[in-house]
Amino acid sequence: MKNLGLVFTFEAKTYLRKKSFLVTTLVLIAVILLVTSIPTLISFFTGGKGIDGDAMFGSKELGYYTANSAVAEQIQSSQTLPEMSLFSSEEQLKDAVTEGTINKGYIFETEKSFKSITMDQGMHDQTDQLIIQELQRIARDEALRGAGIDPMVVDNASNIDIQYSSEVLGKRAQSSFSMVFIAMILVYTLVLMYGSIIATSVAREKSDRTMELLVTSTSPFSLIVGKVLAAAVIGVLQMSLFGLSMAIGLMLNKDSYPEGLLDSVGLRITPDGLAIFLIFSILGYLMYLFMFAGLGALVSKVEDVSTSISPVMMVFIAVYMLTNFTINLPESIIARVSSIVPLSSPMAMFARYSLVSIPAFELILAVVLLVISTLLLAWISIKIYRLGTLNYGNRVGLIKALRTVFSKKQKA
Repeated sequence: MKNLGLVFTFEAKTYLRKKSFLVTTLVLIAVILLVTSIPTLISFFTGGKGIDGDAMFGSKELGYYTANSAVAEQIQSSQTLPEMSLFSSEEQLKDAVTEGTINKGYIFETEKSFKSITMDQGMHDQTDQLIIQELQRIARDEALRGAGIDPMVVDNASNIDIQYSSEVLGKRAQSSFSMVFIAMILVYTLVLMYGSIIATSVAREKSDRTMELLVTSTSPFSLIVGKVLAAAVIGVLQMSLFGLSMAIGLMLNKDSYPEGLLDSVGLRITPDGLAIFLIFSILGYLMYLFMFAGLGALVSKVEDVSTSISPVMMVFIAVYMLTNFTINLPESIIARVSSIVPLSSPMAMFARYSLVSIPAFELILAVVLLVISTLLLAWISIKIYRLGTLNYGNRVGLIKALRTVFSKKQKA
């Protein structure tokens, strides 16, 4: 254990002394603080006016043309339709759309027909539907008046006030989506970035024969576990600094954001949710780091590292994509299985836990399987590291290495 502490301290100091690590960390912290301060900077340069939702997300400038004066009067008097500028001709309206003066134009032929003019079709444009609903309301009112029925009577009968309330015994999924995405990106970045660093470090030691010197002074256990723990601690420290920077930036600039924006994005996490995130992300992070360390010991050249670790990277990317898919179906069988299977549970369990209620036995089962997998992969990576010291100049295949590791003839 003494050697383990020495290896951990040495590796951690090596990370902290690297200029690339320090510069990258400081630059990203500055970028995060700058991005979260954008509303304050806009407020400063606009004389204290600040920004609103339209300024942040963009607003649509709309226009219309109609030769029917009755339609024009109905559009102008409508309380439901968005504000639209009246153009004197169809050609002028199309020119305005082409030049970008307005985002979208409408040509009203009659009270019951219109067409839209746009350069590009947006994915979430609801303006057409609003116009359809308004024209339907106008046509309905005219039909009711023709039948001698007051439209207001129908409206009042159709809009009886119903008292409604809801009690949520479990989770409010909508308020957790943003935190789920941030957590997924955090784990994704940690695993891929520090996993490749670990694999490259181990391969470099084997390439320049440093590994041969190290195993004579300490055990493969101390070397691998010390390396992995050092990378894990430094990675968590770096991401914690980024998270702290974001929290500080948002707290200092919260008064400059549009009212209700920060509450609507759901950047909140409960204590139990934080505990689940830490347990699964840290265990999963260690599990993948041990995998990368073992794969790094299989190659004899640093240039071969990318080829060696690519299968694990592809698996992890697939896990990320699967979790992205299952957050829309958190109660599906795919989501349940992926939150329990060790390869995917580091991401999927927190995502699912944040969106729906999960039985205690599933949480316990997922933790037990993840702990067992992490310990097993740590043992395998240590054995592969030891095997690597005996195969200088040769690249060992993963299947062959695993056969050797589990062979009864291999000495402990």
